[in-house]
Amino acid sequence: MAQIEQEFTNSSNKVSVSIQKSSFSEKETFFGRVSRNTVNIDNMISSICEKVPSYDKYELKRFAKDLKAEIKSSIANGKSVNLLDLGILYIALSGGMKVAPKTASEVSSLTVKFSPSKSLTESVSKIEIDKIVYVSTAPLISNVECLWDEAEEGSVFAGKIVRITGNRLKIEGESGGAFFCPLDANMEPVMDESKWIKASVTHNLPKTVELYAPETLEKDANYAVCIKTRPNSENVYSLGFSDIVTVA
Repeated sequence: MAQIEQEFTNSSNKVSVSIQKSSFSEKETFFGRVSRNTVNIDNMISSICEKVPSYDKYELKRFAKDLKAEIKSSIANGKSVNLLDLGILYIALSGGMKVAPKTASEVSSLTVKFSPSKSLTESVSKIEIDKIVYVSTAPLISNVECLWDEAEEGSVFAGKIVRITGNRLKIEGESGGAFFCPLDANMEPVMDESKWIKASVTHNLPKTVELYAPETLEKDANYAVCIKTRPNSENVYSLGFSDIVTVA
C-alpha cells in the first residue's frame, strides 16, 4: 500500500486514441489504443475521504489490504470472485492446445481473467474521445554513424562498420535489409530498388542496426541509407530513409 497517492491526472472524462495500421490483416484494417490514466486504491480512498470527511482514510486502507488478500486467497483456492458487482474474476486456461490433452501436465497453464458486468461496461458510455493520433509503423532512422576512427559526422567509409539508431528498425523477411540508395537530381532517394546497394548486417535490433558499408560505394558520392523492415500480409515492406551520407 506504500504508493504515491497522486500518480494520475484528475482530469475530465476524455481520452485520446492512437490509430495504427495493421501489418497482418488481409485487408486494410486499423486498430486503436486508448490512452490510460491509471488510478490506484490509494487515489480512490483519498477521493472518497474528500467526499465523506467522516471516513478514516487509514482504516479504509487497512480494509483494502485485507480485501486484496482475501480475493487472492479465493482465487488460489479455485474460486471465482464477484468483484463488488463490477464483474467476475475467474480462472481460465492461458491458451489453446495443439492436441487433445490426456494428462493434467498437457493442459495449458492457468491464468486469471475478468468479465465486466453490464453496469461497468455502460459506465464508459459518456467518455469522450477528444484526440485521435495516427501512429506510423515505418522505421525511423535518427542517426547514421560510421565507427571508423577517421570518419567525420555525416560520412561513411566503404567496408567499415556503420551504426544506425532509431526506432522500429529490426529487419525481417526475405526481401528485408539495409541498403545504400543513390540520389536523384533533387537529392531524394532513387526508388528503383534495382539501383540500391545492399549492405551486410551484423547486428539487427529494434533500435540499433549495424552493418558493413558496401565496398562498391562510390567515393565522394551521396547516398541515403534505407532500412527495409518486415512485410505486411500483402508482402509490402515498410521503408525508412536516413539523411544524406557521403562516402569518404
